[in-house]
Amino acid sequence: MMDKPQKFPWRSESAGELRAFNPKRLALGRRRRGLTKVSFAGKIGVDRKSVQAYESGVSVPSEDTMSRILRVLGFPLDFFFADDLEEPDRKSTRLNSSHANI
Repeated sequence: MMDKPQKFPWRSESAGELRAFNPKRLALGRRRRGLTKVSFAGKIGVDRKSVQAYESGVSVPSEDTMSRILRVLGFPLDFFFADDLEEPDRKSTRLNSSHANI
């Protein structure tokens, strides 16, 4: 039987509530910075498999690794402990000039 993914607890200073690391937010942050898993792994000092494990929720980054993630991606810590974000579909968000009323 597989164990549940580990949770990296964080007490949010602003809300005073205990939150768990959100692996989807890590993947989102990496993609928003235009980094591949391999390049991101090199920048934070881990291998690609570790990044994959973090992003899939199999494991969580250590405090030291989390500190490097914050430095590399430039997002605040709370970003990685918030609820999922819906990413817009790139095809549906393109501005079609035939539909623009300018």
